[in-house]
Amino acid sequence: MIYKHIFIGPINYPTTGRITVTVNIYNNLKTNKNILFLDVSKGTKLNNKYINLIIKLIKYLKALFYLIFLKGKTLSSYMVVEDKRGLWLNILIIFLLKKKSNKIFLHHHSSIYITKFNYRMKLLLKLGATKIVNITQCKLMAEALNKKYNIKNFSIALPNAFCVPLPNNYSVRIKKRFIIGYLGNISYAKGVDILLDLYVKLHNEYDNIKLIIAGKMNDEKIKNHIFEMKNKYAESIELLGPIFGQDKEKFFSSINIFIFPTRTETEGIVTLESLSFGKPVIAYGRMCIPSNITESGGLVISPNEDFIKFGFEYISKLINDENLYREVSTKSISKFKSLRKSSINTLEQFINQFLEKSNEE
Repeated sequence: MIYKHIFIGPINYPTTGRITVTVNIYNNLKTNKNILFLDVSKGTKLNNKYINLIIKLIKYLKALFYLIFLKGKTLSSYMVVEDKRGLWLNILIIFLLKKKSNKIFLHHHSSIYITKFNYRMKLLLKLGATKIVNITQCKLMAEALNKKYNIKNFSIALPNAFCVPLPNNYSVRIKKRFIIGYLGNISYAKGVDILLDLYVKLHNEYDNIKLIIAGKMNDEKIKNHIFEMKNKYAESIELLGPIFGQDKEKFFSSINIFIFPTRTETEGIVTLESLSFGKPVIAYGRMCIPSNITESGGLVISPNEDFIKFGFEYISKLINDENLYREVSTKSISKFKSLRKSSINTLEQFINQFLEKSNEE
C-alpha cells in the first residue's frame, strides 16, 4: 500500500504526559487509511529499564525497516521528539524521513535541550532543515528553541489542554482540612523535596493541613525522605501511588490546591487537570507554565525566587479567606475552559495542515 502520511510516536503504555498527548492526536487520525502509523512506545508494564530500552530499540528498528522499504514519497510526517540519548533514534528516523516526506512535523515535549544546548538536537534540526515544522506547547518554547539553535523554522504552539476533559463535578470551597496535593513522578527533578519543605512550614503554622502525594517513586533519596515524614506526621500525609481514571478524579476533587515546583517541566498536563477541577496551582514559572497559570488565580513563582516563602504566604491567604479561595477557584475553571477551547482549535489547524493536500485530493 502507498501511504500519503507517516505518524511515528508512542501510543501505548506507560502512561506519561508525552504519551497522553500522542495518543490523543493519534485518536484524531487513526481512521485515516492514508497514514502509516508506527508505534515506538515501550508497551510494557515491566519496571526494568534495560528490558524497556531493548523493546524501544526494537520498535524504532521496526520503524526504520518500514521506512526503508516504503514505496513512493509521502506528503507529510509526524514524529514525537525524544530527549537525551533518545534523540539518536530521532536522528536515524529523520535521515530517512527527509527523503520520504515533503514536510516533517516534530513534536517537542522536553525543555532539557532548550534550556541547555544539545548537539544531538542541533544535528536533528540540521538534517530536517527547511522541511521541519516544530510543534511546541507555547510560543515562548518555540522562540527559545529557535534562538538556542539559530533556526527560523515555522512552528505551531499547541498547548496540551485538548487532552484534558471537562470534569462532571468540582468544588470551590474549603472543607474541614486544607489539603495540598501533588501528582506526578516523585523525584528531585519534579521538586518533591521543595513540596515537602513547604508542607512542614504549613504544618507548623496550621493544625488543619494535609498533604496527598500521588505518583510513581523514581528517586530513592526522595522516597526515603517521604517515608521518614510519613512516620513523623502519620495521617497528615497520604501516599496514593500511581493513580488513573476515577482515582485521579477523586484526587483532584479532594485537594484544595496543587503544588508543582518542577525543575524540568515544559507545561505539565497535571497543572491543566488541576485547573479543570477549579483547584488553583502554585508552580515555578518554567517555559509554558506561566501562560497556563497567569489569570487563573494561581501563583507563578520565578525559578530564582524562594518557592517555600511565596507559596506559604499565598496558601495562608487562602486558608484565612474562604471568599478569596472561591474567587480563585472560579478563575481557575474559567482559565482552563479558555485554554481548552484555544488548544482544540489549534489541534484542528495542525491536523488540517498535516492532511492538507490529501484532503484536497
